[in-house]
Amino acid sequence: MGCSCSSNNKTAAVQSSKSAKNQVTAPGSLKSDADRMLAELSAAPPAKHVSDVDINKLLANILVQPVAGTIEAMRNYPDRQDVQEECAERLLHLCAKDGQNIDKFIQNRGLEPVFRALELHISQHSLLAKCVCILRQVATTNAGRTAISVGGGVKRVVSVMDVCSDPKIFENCCGIFIDMANNDQNMKLRIGTLGGSSAILKGMRQYVENPQVQEQGCSALRVLVPNPHNQHSIGDMEGIQVVIKALQAHLSVVNLQVQGCWALCNLAYSHPKNQERIGEFGGLASIMRAMGEHISSCEVQQHGCAAVRNAVANNVANKQRFLNLKGVEVIKHALERHSENVKVVEQGLWALRDIISDCPTALAQAMEFGMIEKVESLGAMHVECSQVCAAVREALNVQQI
Repeated sequence: MGCSCSSNNKTAAVQSSKSAKNQVTAPGSLKSDADRMLAELSAAPPAKHVSDVDINKLLANILVQPVAGTIEAMRNYPDRQDVQEECAERLLHLCAKDGQNIDKFIQNRGLEPVFRALELHISQHSLLAKCVCILRQVATTNAGRTAISVGGGVKRVVSVMDVCSDPKIFENCCGIFIDMANNDQNMKLRIGTLGGSSAILKGMRQYVENPQVQEQGCSALRVLVPNPHNQHSIGDMEGIQVVIKALQAHLSVVNLQVQGCWALCNLAYSHPKNQERIGEFGGLASIMRAMGEHISSCEVQQHGCAAVRNAVANNVANKQRFLNLKGVEVIKHALERHSENVKVVEQGLWALRDIISDCPTALAQAMEFGMIEKVESLGAMHVECSQVCAAVREALNVQQI
């Protein structure tokens, strides 16, 4: 039994775009920006294989074809950090300004010079940050995600995460993985097997006190699962403990609590070993604290209930832990406070169903709190919602067995 909480790709894409846009101050007009670049390129000694005629053509292209010309400049001056930075900033501006420019960027094989810049200038923080932001913009489109994957972009992002010392770069790398792996089992597996999960956990351990890093890390982990390989490897790398530590360290940060509960939900899905780890390392207690602290947040209640459901399903030890934490009362409060929210009601009822299944003590507590009557009233309130009706039937059937 259990539920897999899928992510919202559209939301992730919007967030990714906003974050990338915020990374760079918008230059002036494209014309003035191009003039500045032309002056700098003219003063720069050309690469040995580039003739004066080639340079003149290059400079003209930047004015006529901003995306293609900038990519060509970046490609022809790979060793010049200043030129690479100028081109990367301009490409970021162009991609953030107009989605059609992302298509042009891909069509003109813009990823190639960006990847090369990451390889040649991996220690240059400012250039690194711009290149990662470009990749995050590109990853918001289907064609972009494909191009990044085919071009070996996953390994390059992992390499950046391994060496970067800037939490903002780490956040954007996580954002790239979120956009790429969302609802794509093949990509989840690819990122996991190429070291993405390990890189995420390394960064979360490095920036324990940074709530933005912890939130983005939890979000990336929950997108990489449920996936059998990634659930197993993240569990073996003590990733569940890392998520629990994030929940404990930043209880007041509501969005982090949402992502942390969601990550535990997906890690526990049909995975007995991870269920055991969540119980043993205080995951249920962290979920209960999140739900208690953020009773007004429907998202915390929804994903908290879902995490409880997956953690206790067919797990006697976790059911007892849940009861010791007075968890039935927490579920009751969630259902009462958000009785009109279909998602909270659905997950709360399924959690109740799996809690009382084969557990007379839990059933007794549920009846003591009037939960059976509550289930019936919620069913009547949401009679037109098939998901809620199914959860109601299951919960009522279990209590009658």
